[in-house]
Amino acid sequence: MVYPAGKIVRLLTILIHLCYPLLLSGCWIPENFVAHVKVQRDGGYTFTYDGSLAYAPVLPMAHDGSLTEKDERELRNMAEDLKQETGYREFRYTGKGRFKVFAEKKGLPGEGYHFMSESMKIVSIQPRSDGSLKISGMRPSEEVFKKLRSIGASMTGKLTVSVPWGMQVLDHNAQSEPVFFGLFGGYTWEIDEPDDDPYIIVMPEK
Repeated sequence: MVYPAGKIVRLLTILIHLCYPLLLSGCWIPENFVAHVKVQRDGGYTFTYDGSLAYAPVLPMAHDGSLTEKDERELRNMAEDLKQETGYREFRYTGKGRFKVFAEKKGLPGEGYHFMSESMKIVSIQPRSDGSLKISGMRPSEEVFKKLRSIGASMTGKLTVSVPWGMQVLDHNAQSEPVFFGLFGGYTWEIDEPDDDPYIIVMPEK
């Protein structure tokens, strides 16, 4: 695929300003996702992500319709390679720079985890020195949200954290909480604004 020099400069400018603030390794953008963390009493957990991931380096071309069949084929091959990595039950290319992803991780007590990586923390599960467990989500800036919209992307999703009844919750900023004395539902965030900064800190039983 060949672009005029001016267009190449514009694409590079978009990608530099998009990827650097997000600190994304590979610049993956979560779209239309449901993420769930189920915490166990001992601090173990199960994490799942069901949704779409958009690959930022090709989104400008996908947005203006200039992705070639060769590009699409390479992206399908990339999906096949990524599907072989531990934790992905599905990693399928669906077109226009998007991938359908279902990921699952079963974590042991005291084991940290970052989806998708240490440098790209869409969802982070991190044990702390006092024995507590902090679960948090990505917080993009308003600038990043504007650049996403300019290339036809969006960062929208839902994060839910479920904890056993009676587990101590030290702090959180969930938009909704479990109901009926904590017996039903979980702590939930709808993620679609730049000031969304989801987090919850819980204390496993010792």
